[in-house]
Amino acid sequence: MSAAARAVSWTPGPHAPWVDQVNALGANLGAAAHLISLDAGSLLAEATATTGLDDFGGETWREPFHVLLDAIAREVEAALPGSILAREGLELAL
Repeated sequence: MSAAARAVSWTPGPHAPWVDQVNALGANLGAAAHLISLDAGSLLAEATATTGLDDFGGETWREPFHVLLDAIAREVEAALPGSILAREGLELAL
């Protein structure tokens, strides 16, 4: 990879007004982390409850799954829409 390619950075533009309103609502209700759980246990329990299945295969996926959850928690930065979308995507994947 060239130095120019590594130096490229991206900064997101401003949020749409509805995103700011949802984030403000989330902050008033105690922050996204308290409203939408990205906890591995709750995600697995929800996937099991939704599908009736509890066999997720071998154990090799669990450590990367926890790394992914930690990364998502850091990147979401308590944004309620991001937490909702992350949870929904993770549930679908499981």
